Amino acid sequence: MKKQFKRKTTADICKMVTDIVIEGLEKDICPWIKPWESASIGGTPKNYKSKREYHASNKIVLTSIMMSKGYEHNYWVTFKGAKDLDGNVKKGEKGYPVIFWKFIEKTKIDDNGEEVTKTIPMLKYFQVFNISQCEGIELPKKPKKKKQGALKPIKDAEIVVKNYLEREKGLTLKIQEGNRAYFNKNDDLIVSPTMRQAVNEMKKHGQTANDGKQHYYSTLFHEMVHSSGTEERCNRDTIKNFNFFGDHEYSKEELVAEIGSAILCAKVGLTSERVMENTTAYCKSWAKKLKSEPKWIVWAGGQSEKAVNYILNEKENK
Repeated sequence: MKKQFKRKTTADICKMVTDIVIEGLEKDICPWIKPWESASIGGTPKNYKSKREYHASNKIVLTSIMMSKGYEHNYWVTFKGAKDLDGNVKKGEKGYPVIFWKFIEKTKIDDNGEEVTKTIPMLKYFQVFNISQCEGIELPKKPKKKKQGALKPIKDAEIVVKNYLEREKGLTLKIQEGNRAYFNKNDDLIVSPTMRQAVNEMKKHGQTANDGKQHYYSTLFHEMVHSSGTEERCNRDTIKNFNFFGDHEYSKEELVAEIGSAILCAKVGLTSERVMENTTAYCKSWAKKLKSEPKWIVWAGGQSEKAVNYILNEKENK
């Protein structure tokens, strides 16, 4: 078993984690359009013992599993971790991969006879289990929902937008009546429809005004993630080459913006699930793209988290 673990290549591991997301997408489950803090999936995926969040693509993969399996708890453990907690994994339960990069230094003699050290990144993984798959472990009590004014998370969202715009002096936000939101990289300009439009649209779907406001910020966060990719910010190739709707770079950049927006929503407490005009078509489209590009989830997970850290002016998680 250990030998098989060591033999897996980066491509093998990327395909393994991407297949999990694709399986969910083919069941109309998309982990980046449902808030990670929603009660039905327990919250953001975390390690049970350390209470630390899983980051980047691990957040996406474990969320997809939580949604598809209906796990009510967001805590995960390794096989050994379950034993350390005086419990064990139930017989027959399947583990899921958490990936990490391991950097190996290799030294060789170059053509000039000089010793050169090269750092080589290697993708590795280990298996984790949701605590719902375990027995003998005390399950955490779900925190009671805080009673708070409906606009509190909206205020938190507005603070994120305001702080980002104040820090990025060249970036402009234009709110106007219109039928689309977008980022114009040439003018360093974000254009967004009004909050009133978002509210009216969500009411058509039977949702509340507060749901509409949350959708407004979700859309705005999406465009802010796009804006973070410019050369002077996160320097993402996908935004520099972001030209034509539907092309290769467009799709990669859209995935970063979708995931980044979802992370920002979770950070500020937005809880309204996004309404899609055709969820099935949306999910099937991403499933098709990821089947042909199995490394995208790993790449986009890292890039989206880097974008979020930049927008929030936080240090990057290791």
